Amino acid sequence: MATSLTPLMLAGAAHKARDVGAGIGGQLANLRTTIETQVGVSLRGGAGTSLTAVSVQLDEQLRRLLSALNTMADNVDATRRDLGATDAESARAINQVLGQTSPLTAAVIRSLG
Repeated sequence: MATSLTPLMLAGAAHKARDVGAGIGGQLANLRTTIETQVGVSLRGGAGTSLTAVSVQLDEQLRRLLSALNTMADNVDATRRDLGATDAESARAINQVLGQTSPLTAAVIRSLG
């Protein structure tokens, strides 16, 4: 059974993607502060260096996720504005964004739906 997308549904999806991105951004800031506090106070030498390296990698992956969420929201909004798009065209646009992300990022985005 096919589901028809409405402009309201598309607006809701774009809004949700932006809300999730904002939440991830806030949590990223909290995580960064916690890591910096731990490295500065209790972890020195190899452990501190390793934790810093991992936090940099995590930061990059989360930035990519935020970028993908923003791109998805922008694409969904554009689809809603155009209104000439069919469900298949909307799915293609969303899958194109997912195809441009890492497998981990795509899995996180799919789990949000």
